[in-house]
Amino acid sequence: MQKRTFCFNCLLALYSLLSIVSCAGVNENGGPGSVSGTLTFAVLNVGQGLSQAGVLDERAVIWDMGDVDEFTNWQDGYSTLGSPYIDAIVISHGDMDHKGGLKLLPADTRFSGLIVTSPYEDTASLRAFASNWSSSILFKVVKQGDTLGLIRGAYMECIWPPKSPETDQWIADNFDKNRLSLCFRIEYGNTSFLITGDIDTVAEEKLVEKYHFALNSDIVVVPHHGSKSSLHSLFYGYVNPDIAIISCGINNTYGHPADEVVRLLAFQMMVTLFDTRYDGHVTGTSNGEYWEW
Repeated sequence: MQKRTFCFNCLLALYSLLSIVSCAGVNENGGPGSVSGTLTFAVLNVGQGLSQAGVLDERAVIWDMGDVDEFTNWQDGYSTLGSPYIDAIVISHGDMDHKGGLKLLPADTRFSGLIVTSPYEDTASLRAFASNWSSSILFKVVKQGDTLGLIRGAYMECIWPPKSPETDQWIADNFDKNRLSLCFRIEYGNTSFLITGDIDTVAEEKLVEKYHFALNSDIVVVPHHGSKSSLHSLFYGYVNPDIAIISCGINNTYGHPADEVVRLLAFQMMVTLFDTRYDGHVTGTSNGEYWEW
C-alpha cells in the first residue's frame, strides 16, 4: 500500500513538472536561465488604477499607465525606478484607469514609441489619445501564445486573450472588455511574475483549463484591483503565489479589495499581501534565483 502511494505521488509530481515545462520557451534574447543583472518589478501607486514596470539595465517595459488624475504619482514611481528608457508600453485594455497616463506622457520622455495591445483594442483611438506621441507611435498586437523579447534574459509570454470565435463573439455582444485584458507571465531565471489586468472569473477559468500548473508564479498582481468578480479560488490554487499585490485607491467607491479576496490570499493561502493604498510603490528585485522586497 505504501508503494502505491509513493508511485502516485511521483507521477503527480512528474505531471506538474511536465506541465510547467510544456509552456516554457526560448526567447530571442536567450530564454529562461540566461540571466545577467538584477531585474526590478514594480507595481506603482496610481490610486484606483494600475501600472506595473519591469526594469533591467536602465531599460523598461511598462504595463498600463494608471488614470489621468494619477499621472503625478505615476511620474513619481517612474522617477523612483531611475527614469529608465521605455522600450514598450503595454495597454491591457482601453479603460481610463489603465490607459489614462498615456494622454499626459511628455514628448521628451525616453520612450521608443512602441505600444503593445490586444486584437480587441482600437489602435487608431489609442494613437489619438496619446496626443504627445500620436505621430511617432508604433503598435504591436499580441494574443495568447505570443512572446515579447523586450527584457534581456526574460521569457515574456502573453497568456490571454486568445483570438477565437468565442472571444470575437464576446466583443460582438458588447460585453465588459475587462474579460479580454492582456495578461502576461514573465520568467527571469528561476523567478516569475504574473500580470492579470482586469480579467474576471470566466477568463481565469479558461486560463486554468489551458495552463494548469504552468500558471505557477512567485508573484501575482491581483486581477481587477481585488474585485470579488475576479475571485476564482482554483485559479489562485494553480498560480500558488508567494506574493500578491493589489493596486487600488484609498476609500474607492468600488469597495476594492473585496474582503473575500483578502481572506483567501492572506489568511487561507498565507500569501504575503502588498496593497498600494498603504505600501505605496511596491518594488521587488530578482537576481534570477530569488526576490528581495
